[in-house]
Amino acid sequence: MFFGILLFLYFVLFCVYLYSWRKIKTTDSMNYINTVSVIIACRNEENNVPKIVDCLKRQKFNNDKLELIFVNDHSQDNTLQLLINEQKKCSFMRVINLSISVEGKKNAVREGVFNSTGDIILCTDADCEMNSFWIQTMVNYFNNVNCRFISAPVVLDKTDSLFNIYQKLELLSLVTTSAAAIALNTPTLCNGANLGFRRNDYLEINPEEFKKFKTDDLSLLDYFKKNFFGSIFFVKDLNAIVYTSGQKSLNSYFSQKMRWISSSRYFNDLFIIFKALLVYTINLIICYSIIQFIYFLFFNFNLVFSIFYFTVVILKVLIDFFFLNNTLNFFKEKELLKYLFPSVIINSIITTVIVPLSFIYPLRWKGRKL
Repeated sequence: MFFGILLFLYFVLFCVYLYSWRKIKTTDSMNYINTVSVIIACRNEENNVPKIVDCLKRQKFNNDKLELIFVNDHSQDNTLQLLINEQKKCSFMRVINLSISVEGKKNAVREGVFNSTGDIILCTDADCEMNSFWIQTMVNYFNNVNCRFISAPVVLDKTDSLFNIYQKLELLSLVTTSAAAIALNTPTLCNGANLGFRRNDYLEINPEEFKKFKTDDLSLLDYFKKNFFGSIFFVKDLNAIVYTSGQKSLNSYFSQKMRWISSSRYFNDLFIIFKALLVYTINLIICYSIIQFIYFLFFNFNLVFSIFYFTVVILKVLIDFFFLNNTLNFFKEKELLKYLFPSVIINSIITTVIVPLSFIYPLRWKGRKL
């Protein structure tokens, strides 16, 4: 009965999410004509700098109204020199080198905003790629005077291994559920690799409040949610997609996942907490059901119990399939659904273990303790 109630609540949640996803509309094609600043915080990105600079220089946007601001966050490789070299070849590109007393991505973005001149700020990461209509597609949303903050899709660019396929399916699940939550005016997640906001709104953030920010993206999302209710939009447009690479090892994947979970724990919205607890409990139930299924099938045979616990797992998979079968169609990634069953199993196990670890394990990112 307990399992049934929770699975029903989970099903209802994703029915609401699907309805919300479907009602997200693309914006009109009227071109935004004001100034735009794109800010990229960089730390040890020498392998990615030429690629991201090339992507941004190829944008179908008026260069007279565009500036690219790269903020070097104490890189220990050749990042800064590469940026300086690229700056010499691009009249609308600027490079900022953080002072010794300032570090971290949230501070790098803030320094970039302070030194920018654009009416609209777009943020992405150095290890990303996008098509040439990315900027215009993103800023078109700001023709709507009610729009203050936008979140847009981040998708993995490779499916050359089962590990990358799993990561891509997981990320697309997060993208679509976070988009649905935004459409419900209950935003929970966004990705700092693909977002935008109005510069004047950002400059109004009180320094004391900014000190409380834990991340460059989720904390900012929460700020706009609290101060500009109903002003956050999701950019449901293929031209707005930013592509990035998956984690190359299990260790880096676990570290990334723990950073995401650790960052999201600072939300105090009761509805968000309820959804997080529900999803985590469902994953816990799936892990328990897998263990019980194996036990009653191989060690203490009981056909009824085996079928019961297997059914619990299948119901979770079917609910996820019901949601993703619709949402992945937009991304033209429905072929990923054939990997859904093993992905649900793997993700449930990983989530069950990593969530508690993220609260106690010291997190590090690019050589820094977070």
